[in-house]
Amino acid sequence: MKSFCNGGVRVLLHGKSIVVEDDLDKRWKEKTGEVVDEVIFFSKHTAVSNKPALTVHPIGIHFLS
Repeated sequence: MKSFCNGGVRVLLHGKSIVVEDDLDKRWKEKTGEVVDEVIFFSKHTAVSNKPALTVHPIGIHFLS
């Protein structure tokens, strides 16, 4: 897994599905000691029209909290 950092933001790049990333924040803290405040998943998709798209998948359902 590649890691890039700019200021207080870190980006991880890998080829796995985001569906298998349970407890990523806990696993990251165990390996690096860095506390994860927020996680946002970016994923590359292709629309039905065959146009590439970059989508964002925030965690949780904000209106239920």
